[in-house]
Amino acid sequence: MAPSYLSSSGTPEALPQALTASALKTVSAFKNLSPKQWTFRYAPEKWTPGMILQHLIDTEHIFTYRALCFSRADKTVLPGFDENAYAKIYNQMDLEPEKTCHAFSVTRAATLQLFEACSPLMLGYSGTANNTQWTVNELGWAIVNHNVHHLQILQTQYLSKL
Repeated sequence: MAPSYLSSSGTPEALPQALTASALKTVSAFKNLSPKQWTFRYAPEKWTPGMILQHLIDTEHIFTYRALCFSRADKTVLPGFDENAYAKIYNQMDLEPEKTCHAFSVTRAATLQLFEACSPLMLGYSGTANNTQWTVNELGWAIVNHNVHHLQILQTQYLSKL
């Protein structure tokens, strides 16, 4: 079952602007972190802001793959993914702030292109991923809402504690 913040959806016409706006806010928030803030954990088992940004990138890749499949009328049922298994690998990655922010920007540019290339009909196509029925439009809004959710966490759980 998807978290409730992923289920909120807007109009297809508003999606490109929402993707662009959330990307600008995200890059601004993460690029302005000090080295201490970039590696801060508010509890031992929690992710660092750098890990959160990589999580946003990974999740966006997965959601855009789902959107690509469904927009092409592919009815293959797609699996979920274990975000915590992915996060364990982040310790092995070079999550340097500038490179990770750039990776996010490049990922978002590709995401925007995918959704802008979809016709209104294609945005209404649907499929199943992680035992949940999604339209292509809903996946686009899930990317935006997931992004906003983690920006709120960055503000309330990280920046407010430093």
